[in-house]
Amino acid sequence: MSKKDSIKENINTLRVFSVLFVTSIFGVLGYAVANLESITILKMFVGVVILLFLVLAFVFVMLKYKEQTKILEELE
Repeated sequence: MSKKDSIKENINTLRVFSVLFVTSIFGVLGYAVANLESITILKMFVGVVILLFLVLAFVFVMLKYKEQTKILEELE
């Protein structure tokens, strides 16, 4: 596999992970809205921590995506 193909595969994998993280973020927010009456302080705290983790992971994936895209542009 050439370096170009390897970078393209990395980009595709990063796309999948970005969709996964965005879906997870919407899932956590959807759960919070659907169960608004029964959310305790503990559930809210855990939800915020999970949301922060998911957002940070999404940002990291997007930075790697941008980096890989730039490398691919330089190769072409």
